[in-house]
Amino acid sequence: MTWAFVTMSGSMAFAAGVQKLVYSRGPCYEKPLVCEASDGGRIGNDISVWVQIPIFFFLGLAEILGFTTLAEYSYSEAPTNMRTLVQSLVQVSSGIGSALGMAVSPLSKDPKVLYLYTALAATMVVVASGFWVVFHRYDRNRN
Repeated sequence: MTWAFVTMSGSMAFAAGVQKLVYSRGPCYEKPLVCEASDGGRIGNDISVWVQIPIFFFLGLAEILGFTTLAEYSYSEAPTNMRTLVQSLVQVSSGIGSALGMAVSPLSKDPKVLYLYTALAATMVVVASGFWVVFHRYDRNRN
């Protein structure tokens, strides 16, 4: 799961880089779709949408690594008569993540979105480090 956090951090750092690239291109630079040159919001900054593909690939990979590992580990470690409850708590963790995403969504406005991506990348590095420090001994215990 630590690798899931690291992968997510890398994806968010890449997203911050892409956003910086968007802000460095015309015609509107740091105010995409707002300036007069955008023709009423119909002309975006001059950058290919394909630049975003690695972001979604690595976010998907991080989700597969993290959520699948969480589900498998919690199921295998739960007592037999509590596995359904434990799996429902795994699903609740996904809901909490979605709620946190909704809570920070007001920050997803130009030009704050660059800072949001940077903060998320930094937060994931801290979380990955903390997660590894707290839980790395469980890997040794299983092997």
